[in-house]
Amino acid sequence: MAKPKKVKAAKVKQAKSTKTKTPKNGKPKSGNGAKGGTVKHAHVQHACSILDPFCPAARAAKRPDVMGNTSIGFCVRGSSVITTDATGAAMSCFVPGLGRYGLNTATLAAGTWTLNGNTSQWQTLSSSGFVDSNAGEIRIVSFGCIFRSTASATNCQGLVNTFVVPNPINGMTLGALSSNYPETRMMPMTAGMELSWISKPVGTKAHMFRAYSDATSTMTDFDWTSMFVEISGGAVSTAVAVVEYVVNVEFTLKNASIGASNMAGTITKPRPANPVANTIQSSVHSKMDSFVSGGVEKLEKAVSTAASDAFDMLGSFGLGLLGF
Repeated sequence: MAKPKKVKAAKVKQAKSTKTKTPKNGKPKSGNGAKGGTVKHAHVQHACSILDPFCPAARAAKRPDVMGNTSIGFCVRGSSVITTDATGAAMSCFVPGLGRYGLNTATLAAGTWTLNGNTSQWQTLSSSGFVDSNAGEIRIVSFGCIFRSTASATNCQGLVNTFVVPNPINGMTLGALSSNYPETRMMPMTAGMELSWISKPVGTKAHMFRAYSDATSTMTDFDWTSMFVEISGGAVSTAVAVVEYVVNVEFTLKNASIGASNMAGTITKPRPANPVANTIQSSVHSKMDSFVSGGVEKLEKAVSTAASDAFDMLGSFGLGLLGF
């Protein structure tokens, strides 16, 4: 006799709870808050791309103001070794020479440094040949340097003095170990130490295009600040440090450029206008110190934090004035 089949009881689906789940951070998610966070992140990221020259997003980035309709973004980068003299001293100056010229050294005598002007001028930046061959008008988007101590722990000694000068001139004199310059930082030379620096705009023309012919080995009218690095009491006649520099520029093609007609097709579209990012940049430049202790990661964190704080300071009133 066949056994009766068992009838499975129907499963009753429970209604989903309407209780809001609380994330691990203890704060409930908000649709508007999430959207606001996304908007903030986008503006901060845009701002960092024109603030931190070492940020991946800054590489060959254009300024988001639609002025560069027919421009090319390009990154000029390289490094310079700092070698001390017979007294263990050295000084180098790094200038924003429109992506062409960028550094010079100084000579110490009787406690006074003289920036070499008679025998040498601003030195050409490595990898600047492309800009020199093709640029018609140009502007700097971001510029910065990272100082790295290369001396061994047993051979590392002396002091490092860094400071900012708006418009240095070849042949100018500077006092040894002076703290009379803007944003001076003086510290012991230690093995493996890193110090980052970002240049800041000088005047109202820093973000305007200018003729590339202004870039000369004797130029003095820089639109961005310059950095000096001084070594005192270091190991004598020794390469004690290296300075990595990055200059992101935006330029138009000159008519006589070799292959300009072919290159014209590679010109990228201008970045959408972002007055919020540009305002954040101005705010960070006015409040943040040019020097940051540490290398690329420390600089990126410092710039991102400063840009985020600047966005918060704008608030709803400030954003409203900018059309947001």
